[in-house]
Amino acid sequence: MNSTRITELFGIKYPIIAGGMVWCSGWRLASAVSNAGGLGLLGAGSMHPETLAEHIDKMNAATDKPWGVNLPLMYPEIEKAVDLIIDKGVKVVFTSAGSPKKFTSRFHEAGIKVVLDGVFNHVGRGFWAFQDVLQKKWDSPYKDWFHISFDGNSNYNDGLWYEGWE
Repeated sequence: MNSTRITELFGIKYPIIAGGMVWCSGWRLASAVSNAGGLGLLGAGSMHPETLAEHIDKMNAATDKPWGVNLPLMYPEIEKAVDLIIDKGVKVVFTSAGSPKKFTSRFHEAGIKVVLDGVFNHVGRGFWAFQDVLQKKWDSPYKDWFHISFDGNSNYNDGLWYEGWE
């Protein structure tokens, strides 16, 4: 297998990342993915801090391969979860459901790679980044966040075509 930016970034064999699916992504699934050469993620969204600590310990026992935690930032006990992730030495955190800005410097200081897990092309027309694309077109730094063709036109007469908006 040739290396890719993803395999090099995470130190994995295959460019496969198992999503941190709430209720599904416990230590068994995440460690199986990591042991098979991908990046397994624990889905912390459904775990109380004690449960997350248990799954982190079980991950460490089940694999010596890279793995991480998906941490939804709407998590009710987010401060405890962040402290726990840092204290337990997790090396990769995928954040979702919010901006990681508040925690990114703490994660980086602990040597943790932070990934913003977002689906930016599933947003409404009022989303700030899409509004920037509408205003600046090719000059928008966010144009690559969306499946846009500047050679077409939408039903909204935007002067661009957006995949899925018919």
